[in-house]
Amino acid sequence: ALSVTGLSGTVQAAFGALIFYGASQSIAGTITSTLLQTRVAPEQRGQVMSLNTLLMMGVRPMGDFPVGALIGALGAGIAAVISAGAVAVTGVAVLTRAHGSNTDRE
Repeated sequence: ALSVTGLSGTVQAAFGALIFYGASQSIAGTITSTLLQTRVAPEQRGQVMSLNTLLMMGVRPMGDFPVGALIGALGAGIAAVISAGAVAVTGVAVLTRAHGSNTDRE
């Protein structure tokens, strides 16, 4: 959805992609919170959710400066596509590592 936003030539296409992107982000956040709360001991839920909030609110802004510089140098569309590519590569790396650690346990 982020790549489509960056590559879209019309406002309507960008708007549709951003709606999908926002919905996906909300779903991922809900799943993350649910998994954190159900897989942690009840007496630790507050601390774990605080850490989750700290990471979401504290780490995300650290990417604002480099992406802002990228937008200034290359434009918003290309910066969005590069950002989407970075997310995709990171996601594949995390899934590959998780899959590798699961096979080690068997």
